[in-house]
Amino acid sequence: MTIWDILAAVFSLPSYVLMLIVLWIIGMIAGLKPSRAFRCGLLYAIGLWGLLTISNLLGSNFAPAVVNMSQKWAVGKYIVDTPGVWTVIFATLWPALSIPIQLGVNFILLYIGFTKTFNIDVFNFQFYYFLAVYAYVLSGGNWIYSIIVYIVTEIIILKIADFTAPAIQKHFGLPENVSFTQFASACCAVVGATLGKLFMKIPKLKDIKADPRSLKERFGLFGDPVVIGLIVALVISAIGLWPDWISILSTSVIVAACIYILPKMVAILIEGLVGICNAVRDKVSKSKRFKGIYIGIDSYITAGYEDVISAVVLTMVFTEIACALIPTIHALPVTGLPFFIGDTNFILPYVGGNILIAAIVATIWEIIGAHFASWVAPIYTQGMAMYGGAVEPGVLYTWVVCPGWHIALWIWNLLWQFITHLFGA
Repeated sequence: MTIWDILAAVFSLPSYVLMLIVLWIIGMIAGLKPSRAFRCGLLYAIGLWGLLTISNLLGSNFAPAVVNMSQKWAVGKYIVDTPGVWTVIFATLWPALSIPIQLGVNFILLYIGFTKTFNIDVFNFQFYYFLAVYAYVLSGGNWIYSIIVYIVTEIIILKIADFTAPAIQKHFGLPENVSFTQFASACCAVVGATLGKLFMKIPKLKDIKADPRSLKERFGLFGDPVVIGLIVALVISAIGLWPDWISILSTSVIVAACIYILPKMVAILIEGLVGICNAVRDKVSKSKRFKGIYIGIDSYITAGYEDVISAVVLTMVFTEIACALIPTIHALPVTGLPFFIGDTNFILPYVGGNILIAAIVATIWEIIGAHFASWVAPIYTQGMAMYGGAVEPGVLYTWVVCPGWHIALWIWNLLWQFITHLFGA
């Protein structure tokens, strides 16, 4: 067995198992007793498993109703939405290559003071090498270009994590030495810090109090995010699943249940996370060079907050309707709907927790992304064919989720075309 086989095997572990191991090791390095470090890692893993399980339950039950509703109006949608665009990246060498490259570059940047974030979210390195794999495809197999894309992506996301950490810590009540390095949410934070703040300057719109606390105070029972989720799911399910009343009612209750249960999972996760973060803070406070560093983790933990999950439900509905009606979008979001959490969560800190504004901004972001997802579909289709994905002749494929992926890939493709035109490479 080679080192590449071992690294590939590590990436095959579920994210919650991987994070248990990573946090256990980091906890011991930070000075915790092995038993204490293990318990902290285990609590984080349990909370993360709960988040993933409940979020998947939400997506698998609510998404069909949303899609069925939108398909009644959809015209000209000839590009297939499939997660196969994403899963084929695991058939490459990048799952093994990413760990030494990611950690090596990250340590160098920490050492020279370029970033304050140490990214331990090993599972989500895949967001970076997603772009590296398709950069390899569009460049005709140029490894140098692929590696450059990976490293540049890493550097940009680390800087975004540094920049957004204070606002996100404050909004979600997280430890002061935590940042988020998941690609989708980092892009989302940039959108929140720009477009979100712009929306908050609109006179009538900024005065709307649509955060969970204000909604509960103003509307009582009907202002509770759990009840709002139930009502929205009931309306959408009635349109999309009619006349199956059993599915309509069960889907509505499942959505409400997910909104209620998710915060409980976050509480478990944070209990473990705080122990690790405190140990790391105490350890690095003794070093002038690494004092004040952030621990970069998965932004998915925010799925357990009421304002996030409520905004996500609205974003799913708004985006699906918009993509069905806009003729220049040629693919409907289907399989990516459960992952809209990463495209919505970090808008909220920049709009005062306003669920409505966050959903509107996130929908605009998704609409922009859906256009780019259509434009780069030929590259995705070529990559799927290259790495053994299920591809039908004459059919184009994309995945309408994580707008940052598609926009970045479009830019890297444009840059490669410029390079080849300039140097004839």
